[in-house]
Amino acid sequence: MHANARRVTFTMSLSQSLCSEFAVLGLAEMFLRRLTEAQLFMQPAVRLREQAQALADYVRPGDTVLEVGCGTGLLSTHLRDMYGVVPQGVDLKDFRESIPFPDNSFDHVVLNGVLHHSHDPVRLAAECDRVARRRIIVFEDMPDGLVGKIALQAHVQAFAHHHRY
Repeated sequence: MHANARRVTFTMSLSQSLCSEFAVLGLAEMFLRRLTEAQLFMQPAVRLREQAQALADYVRPGDTVLEVGCGTGLLSTHLRDMYGVVPQGVDLKDFRESIPFPDNSFDHVVLNGVLHHSHDPVRLAAECDRVARRRIIVFEDMPDGLVGKIALQAHVQAFAHHHRY
C-alpha cells in the first residue's frame, strides 16, 4: 500500500477494531498534515520565512542570490535580513526566452513555486544553470491527492489567464 494511502474498515472483532482505530488515527494524522499544509499555503509570509530558514546551511553573508519568480520579493527580503545575502529578483513575466543576466552572475538561484508556471520548465532550469555559479535551489509543492491536484490546476489556469499566457 502506498505510504500516504489509508484504509478505514469497521468490524466487530476486537483485534480488527483495534486495527481500525489505528487506521482512523492514520487518517486523522493525514488530515492534520493537509490542514497544516493548507495553512502554510494561505499564510505566505510564514511559509517564506520557513523556506528562508531552510537555507541556513546553503547561503553565507555576501552571497548573491537570484530569486526567479520572486512575486512580492518577501523570500529575498528574509534571506537578506537573516543571512546578509545580496538578493535580486526577477519575475517570470519579465522574460520569456532567457534570464536577463550574464552567465555565472549569481552564487545561488532560487526557484520558489515557479516551475509549474513556466511554459518550458526544462529551458527555465537550463537558464538558471547558466546564471548560477554554485547552486540552484528549488522549492516546488507537488500536490498529493485529488483535491490538491485540482487546486493546483485551478491555480495554474488562473495565473495563465491573469498573465495572458
